[in-house]
Amino acid sequence: MQSSGPFLLEPGAINEIVVGVVWTRGATYPCPSYQLLLNADKKAQALFDNCFKLIDGPDAPDLLVRELNQELVIGIWNDSIRSNNKFESYAETDPVLAAQSIADSIYTFEGYKVFQLVDETVSPSEYTNVDKARLVAVIDVKNGIKRLINYEFDASIGALIPTIKVQADDIGIGHSLNIKEDLFATGDKQLINNKAYFYSALAYAYNDYQTFNPAEPAAGGQLVPYLEGRNNIKKYKAMPHIPVPQQDGIVLNSKFGDGPEVKQIDGFGSGGNDLELIPATVEEILSNGKAEDPIYASGQTPVMVKIFDPFKVPNAKFELTINNTLGQELVQRSRRWQLRNLDTGQEYFGERTLNDYDEQAVGGWEENSLGFTIAMQQQDRPSGSVNGLINSSLIFTDNQKQWLAPIQDQDGTTFFNWIRSGSFASDGNSEFNDNATAAGVYFDPKQYYATMIDGRIAPYCLANVFTTSSLQGGFPLLAPGCSDCYGDGSNLPNTLSNMRSVDIVYTADKTKWTKCPVIEMAKSTAISQGKSAKNSLRNHPSWDKDTNGYENGISGNVQSGTTYFVYGTSASFITYTDASGATKTVNAFKYFTPDANSAFVANNGAQVYNSANVGYSWFPGYAINVETGERLNMMFSENSFLGTDNGDDMIWNPTSRTVTPTFGPSGNNFRFGGEHYIYVMTTKYDQGQAIHEKLVQNAATSNIAVKNEVYNDCMYVSTTMLSPGFELKSVADGIIPVDARMRVRISNPYQIESADNNVLKYQFDMGAYAAQKQQTELAKNALDLVQVVPNPYYAFSKYETSSLDNRVRITNLPTRAKISIFTLEGTVIQTINVDNTGLDTAIGDESSSKKINSVDWNMTNFKNIPIASGVYLIHIDAPDLGVERTIKWFCINRPIDLDVF
Repeated sequence: MQSSGPFLLEPGAINEIVVGVVWTRGATYPCPSYQLLLNADKKAQALFDNCFKLIDGPDAPDLLVRELNQELVIGIWNDSIRSNNKFESYAETDPVLAAQSIADSIYTFEGYKVFQLVDETVSPSEYTNVDKARLVAVIDVKNGIKRLINYEFDASIGALIPTIKVQADDIGIGHSLNIKEDLFATGDKQLINNKAYFYSALAYAYNDYQTFNPAEPAAGGQLVPYLEGRNNIKKYKAMPHIPVPQQDGIVLNSKFGDGPEVKQIDGFGSGGNDLELIPATVEEILSNGKAEDPIYASGQTPVMVKIFDPFKVPNAKFELTINNTLGQELVQRSRRWQLRNLDTGQEYFGERTLNDYDEQAVGGWEENSLGFTIAMQQQDRPSGSVNGLINSSLIFTDNQKQWLAPIQDQDGTTFFNWIRSGSFASDGNSEFNDNATAAGVYFDPKQYYATMIDGRIAPYCLANVFTTSSLQGGFPLLAPGCSDCYGDGSNLPNTLSNMRSVDIVYTADKTKWTKCPVIEMAKSTAISQGKSAKNSLRNHPSWDKDTNGYENGISGNVQSGTTYFVYGTSASFITYTDASGATKTVNAFKYFTPDANSAFVANNGAQVYNSANVGYSWFPGYAINVETGERLNMMFSENSFLGTDNGDDMIWNPTSRTVTPTFGPSGNNFRFGGEHYIYVMTTKYDQGQAIHEKLVQNAATSNIAVKNEVYNDCMYVSTTMLSPGFELKSVADGIIPVDARMRVRISNPYQIESADNNVLKYQFDMGAYAAQKQQTELAKNALDLVQVVPNPYYAFSKYETSSLDNRVRITNLPTRAKISIFTLEGTVIQTINVDNTGLDTAIGDESSSKKINSVDWNMTNFKNIPIASGVYLIHIDAPDLGVERTIKWFCINRPIDLDVF
């Protein structure tokens, strides 16, 4: 007990002395630590110094509710002047934590909770009562924090009880929701038109200065990582209804989530979005090798433009730009977007930088809103520590004909472990090690990229390069990677940052086929056709898709400086005269470059080919870099030793055979469909010319460096095979049974197109999505939508609030109307005037001020006397439209229940 004084007590005066006792639970006897007591003392002092004022937490957001037909859209926003969480920037020091000298004593904004309330009487203290409130959505900052648990002391059991406060998806802060279900409904949950629904939202913050471990409570830690805001919590009333009668007749040409096509003018990058080019852009790419200004399909664009309020969308074109520092390749995270209305010149600006994801309503969320949002965020390059994979898929135009079946990767010491993703290392069987640098840093330790199309395509740098294993006498391995490029494999470069979003299309349309080099997959030159080394150019005359034949050799003379190839049998050779007059002999399967023009003599069936006519073929399809709008170079392989599986014909025509019937434990009878693997390169399509020249140089000079250059530019590899039970078509019919597409989408940063340009620029047109207003004929016809609900009335309606309340609702009214209610004899018993001129009656608001385009009638006459049961005529006159309508309505009133008074 602490004493203080002395006190001077004057006669008749009263002094109050407040005494507090600090205590803590959880002490361990007989030798307890005093640290918990000292911490409690600091907390008590901090509360006293702060006048026992608790931390407020982030202010709840304001809501905008757009009412549509059996549907609601909720916009979430913060007042930029009054809210302590404007731009989601809330950060507040907890004085109790600060007083304990805890380094991290600041609560920061973490997310929103949106609730549906059973009625407008529910208070925030009841939001955890599922009979009163149901959670519609949790909107959470993307930071790896998905679950927040507070620990609260339960005196009845004398222990801390964990309470889950948040379970979030951790996908980032969005500001719009589409609601189509009543969470309190049983059976059919579809929203009912003209029924009132109530919603509310709150914000919460996060601090976890030290994660609490319930197994060691004495160690301390944050018991309250979740902090709920206490201010600006409001209730909103919304009534979905048919929008047509509003604004003198309106046609909505969009819905929530729609977005325009977006044209990419300058720069590129996915921005973390799933991109899709429109068909016209694909055709332009195939015709020209590149689309000048690629156009992306609605909702699958590098800049996410999303409609949230179809009433507000303007008929206008827009241009979005971001100015970057000249010379900077990547767009800086500190930049903001600028949007210009190309029709009016009006400009709008991003409120937040590209460092943070933000769904911003252009023009704001209220009166000046343009009805759509823009969301952009700069991304990191994909890597082993940054998961850049958005999604991947294999799509067939006819799902009943899934003829393509790439070999699926398998982990472990197996033939099929061809994607070396992960962090596996074996001292005894290093040929199964996952790919890593010489220093032992794994390329993809968390296996982000092992699951592309279920392990049927992979970044090239993760492909296995080892051809055999020491297990079971040396069984062969599936090895699409270059086996002689990197020595023991440790020099394989990590090129995950080179990955782009691509489409690989297989098509029977020969006009779209890709001219490309063919590489050898036979494990040694002793068994390969033409003595090609594995992953080198196939030493075979090129195949032509139009003639379905092979290139012809030359005759007569060879030219100085041109590289040639000698083809034939092991006994074949040629002779020619060099610049010094000496006779040169070139054996079969060799490249040579004469230094003088000379006639040559072919022996034993030797044939001489220009190297440009060796090793080329046509892949039945194409590959596109979806981010840049460029067509990409490709290669495909075949194993010329496997002629029975089409491995020696220079045509991409895999079989479905994995092994021969005599397959044994060593795996020596593997066929893998003839090893027709496909390779997608990073380079723009030039008919494979630059790649081919490097592979020829490698074959002619054994220069491994140029071969490395080829594979260093390889982006993806897929081990393609034919599905069992399917057959490929003939070459004349295009080989491919039905078109198929391998689709890989990668999150990549926005970047500038060239060093002399510092602008990222996009354009889009909202005209097709703009609402058409003041459609007079439509408004006239909409008078047919006016209804009296319920009809007939059997002593009860869902709009009544008590047993003393009798009420029906007249719905879907025009902007101005006079409602007259008659008996069958023609006596007017009630008149109701409606005038919503200038009001937006399709928007929810705080429940006390909601404006609606319907009216309630309490079933009384002019004298406020309840009407008798019977049939009545309800006449609706729309003076502005010059039309009227009469509805016959029947009711049975219930007797007054005097017991309720």
